[in-house]
Amino acid sequence: MSAEALQACMDRHLKHAAMVYRLDDELGTHHGLSWADFVLLTVLDAAAGLRSAFNVPQIGPTTGSVGDRAPRRGHPGGKKGV
Repeated sequence: MSAEALQACMDRHLKHAAMVYRLDDELGTHHGLSWADFVLLTVLDAAAGLRSAFNVPQIGPTTGSVGDRAPRRGHPGGKKGV
């Protein structure tokens, strides 16, 4: 990579870091979220919409642990401190 290309990458990275810093500040002040939290919530919200659109089954039935019917196993030592 040439020095000019590397400098262009560094310039873009620094601009991005400054933008994320401003977004973190603004979102944190008004909503208590960071930019990364906001992006994650947006992706999860979109995935929830896709899940219902494609009728993807719940994870419980695929793993065999459905609600209260799931077997409950405690620690072999129980509350004895073993």
